[in-house]
Parts: sequence; C-alpha cells; structure tokens
Amino acid sequence: MTTVRMVEYDDFTGFSRLKQWACGQPKPQDPPLDTHPKVVVFDEFDSACLLESEALCREFELYPHVRAALKDFGKVDIDGDGVPDVFHGRVVVEQLKDALPDEVDIEAVNLYGRFIGAVPHAFTYLRQRLGQGEPILGVNLSMSQQTPRTGRRLRRCIEQLGRNVGRIVSNRRIRQCCDAFGVDLMQRSVDHVAPVARQIPVYAGVGNNGPGSFNLIGADASVIQVGYTDAQGQVSPYSGVGPLVNEMAQGDIAVTEVYDEAGQLKGYDITGNGQVNITPDEVSGGPCVVKRFVGRPLKTVLATGNEQRALAGFIRGQKAQGGWLSPDYTPYLDKVYPLRLLYRMMPNRVALPFKGFSRGAGFVAFAPSGRAFFLDVAADGRLIYDPDHSGRPHAVNVLSGSSFATPRALGRRVTQDWARRQPLPG
Repeated sequence: MTTVRMVEYDDFTGFSRLKQWACGQPKPQDPPLDTHPKVVVFDEFDSACLLESEALCREFELYPHVRAALKDFGKVDIDGDGVPDVFHGRVVVEQLKDALPDEVDIEAVNLYGRFIGAVPHAFTYLRQRLGQGEPILGVNLSMSQQTPRTGRRLRRCIEQLGRNVGRIVSNRRIRQCCDAFGVDLMQRSVDHVAPVARQIPVYAGVGNNGPGSFNLIGADASVIQVGYTDAQGQVSPYSGVGPLVNEMAQGDIAVTEVYDEAGQLKGYDITGNGQVNITPDEVSGGPCVVKRFVGRPLKTVLATGNEQRALAGFIRGQKAQGGWLSPDYTPYLDKVYPLRLLYRMMPNRVALPFKGFSRGAGFVAFAPSGRAFFLDVAADGRLIYDPDHSGRPHAVNVLSGSSFATPRALGRRVTQDWARRQPLPG
C-alpha cells in the first residue's frame, strides 16, 4: 500500500545541508540512500505562505490583521458549508495516492504551503538525490499562483483587507517588496526546476485563469503542464488551454459523503473511488449548503424578482469596495438564484464573484461566506447537485482546479511506467 511521508522545511535534510555549505561549514555526512520508489509532492500554493518568508515577515508584523485573515487561504472546504477545512496539499496528496501503484510511496514536502521560496532549494536537493541513484519517479508541483503577478496580487489583497477592517495599508516598502519578490522567486524557481524535469517527469498545474493562461513554472518545455476537465472529459472554462498545455485530467471532482451500513456518516470521498479520504473530525461540520435545496421543487425556493435585485445590488456594492474577502451573505441563504438572470443584472458585465460553476448549472446558492454552489433542475422540477457530471450520489461539494488534475495525470504516467518496468510473469 502507498505510504505518505510528510516532510516539512526544517526536516528536509537537503535544506539544512545547503545552508551549511553556504556558510562555509564542513559538508555533513549524507544519509543512507533511500531505495524505495517514490513520487515527490511539493505544494506551494497561495499568497498565505508568502507571510512565512523571511523577506516579508518584517513588513507584515506591522499589520497582524493581515496574517490573521490570510491564515486559511491555503485550505479547502470539504463538507460544503463554505468554511475551509484541510490544506490544499492534503487534497493533492489524496488524489495522487489514489492514482499510484501500491508499491510507490509519496514524499510530501511543504504540504501545508508554509514556506514560500523553497522550490529552488528543494529542486537542487532533488538533483543531488537523483545523481546518487535514488528512485524518484516523478514530481508533482503546485505553484499555480506563482507568476510575476504574485506580488501585485498580494499587495491588492492586503489593501482590500485594510479596507474591510477599517485599516488602510499603504506601506510603500510592502508594495516594492511584494512585486520584486514575486518576479525574482519565479525566475529562480524555473531555473532550478528545469534540470530536474529533464531527468524525470515534473508535472505542474496550468492554472485556473481560463484559456490562454499558463503556469510560468512551465516556461521550460521539459515541465508538463496539466489542464482540467470534469468527469465526462469536458474542459473547464477556467482551465488554461492551448499549445503550452501538455495533458488534461479530471480536476472538477465531486466531494461525496460515505455512509456505513447503519446509515452513519463515515467520512468524505474526494477522489471518486468510494472510499473515505477525509474523516468527519477533520471538517468544520457546519450546515451543508446544497442539502438545503437538493430534492426540493425549484418553485418553492426560487428567489423572487425583488430578491434577485437585492442580491445584485449587494454584489455591486461588494465590487465597489474592491474585494470579496469578508462578505456576509446571510440574508441570501434561503433561496436559489437563476444564474443567467443574475448575471444580466450586473452593470458593465461585472463578473460574478465565483468560479467552478458546473457546466449547464442554472441556479446558484450561497454559504454565509459567499462561497457559491451551482445546482440544476431535473425533469421533475426538483433541484439536483452533480458538480462534476459523474452522477455519484451524496455530493456535497466540488474540488475544482488544475492542482487537483495534476496529481491524477502524474499518477497515470507513473502507473504506466511502473507497469512497463515489471517483469512479465513466467
């Protein structure tokens, strides 16, 4: 059975060795060669982990509310209540674990996304391990937000947070540091990832910004960029597509509840294999949004024209304030809203504040946080929730993004390569 070894920054032997060499200290003795085949997962997902970088911590100490508000940005809602539950890296590992042969292990580095800027060090160490003959079969790299715009995005995020809590953030040093840090980090990361990608498969998510977008970590042709589809192979409108995208895999994945024979909730399946990946004690346990509506006649929960106009006005007001970091959708929780009509009410084609809608979904419901859930209507007029078009029952949420397609694509590749390496029977 595939085992997962968790490796954090301070525990990753390569980092400490590199630091010692840089300080002119004697080269420490190398650890024994690990001969067990493995895939390395490196997760460095979003702006929250920028706050752990030495380059930025000094600046953000002036604004503790920024740290507090960003602490959950690297987490994913599982049980459908709109509240973040588990770290992004954990979800990535579960997708890969489901796709790999039992004989291949996973080494999960930086799983909690806490240490930005670690990619150059990590891939330098990976080159050393490959040079010693360690059987590393591939690398899954989640850095979809690490583009030269990272610093500017973080700066806007901080400014929005300041407005939302009544404290304007206008520190010029933060702006300069964020922008310079984002550009420099990406260039250094590409330079260190490319040599490894020429030896073993390195898979990276292309990103979730629509056609024409791509992950700059794939600027080197050796890196394999992955876009994402639903369960039927239909490309998501938010997936990057085009000549720089090498493979597609399912990245819209329904989260379903798993019950035991007595009808008690055992946990949540986030891979589609029918097994429990996330247990109930790992989630927040709030009211599931879609359960309020699934199976009910549309006409009994459809918002009136006045209610739709009220929501449209609320969205316009939030947009005018510059962000979506702390909305309160409490007045809009008991109804579903027609997506098309709601969009028409938006002035100047203002985009709605959510992604991941299901192809063909006609109605939207909200969690208090503003997280949107997209439903459709069956032939009998009742609401249904089938976010990845798999038809699996008990769906309560959906994982959506190239980060979740990438481990499935890499697992497929490693499984094929592994099968070719095995001796034929007899």
